[in-house]
Amino acid sequence: MLPPRTWPTVAPMLIDTNVLLRVFDGPGQPQYDEARRRIVACIEAGEPLRVLSATVMEVAFVLASVEAGYGLSREEIVQALSAVLEDPSLTVDDVAILRRAVQLFAQHPIDLQDCYLAAAAEATGERLFSFDKDFDRLRVDGLAI
Repeated sequence: MLPPRTWPTVAPMLIDTNVLLRVFDGPGQPQYDEARRRIVACIEAGEPLRVLSATVMEVAFVLASVEAGYGLSREEIVQALSAVLEDPSLTVDDVAILRRAVQLFAQHPIDLQDCYLAAAAEATGERLFSFDKDFDRLRVDGLAI
């Protein structure tokens, strides 16, 4: 009897915020071509690409920042984040909670981090303890504050 064959496994490639931002910057912008080339090469090689929830939060923060050269509207940020969350080539941690957080972010004038906390509490049935008054404006069914 032959020993079981072990197939090499490739660890996922973690995608940093700056790589996602270069892709959002579009053609002709510094590092766009390199970011796109590396992502496409990973996809073609079957290498998994992973985005952490913290990276999604940082993307939103940078895209909102005028100082970082973006200053995008809430609607534009929602579109960009949705593109990341719905990209089938990316594995995004906590994707269901992030989808809900982006939905709350689109509907309420509070930051994405607070929306993420609310979405996590809503999904798990856990209560949320905060001194942040933003949560007073965010009343959704199933959220205990």
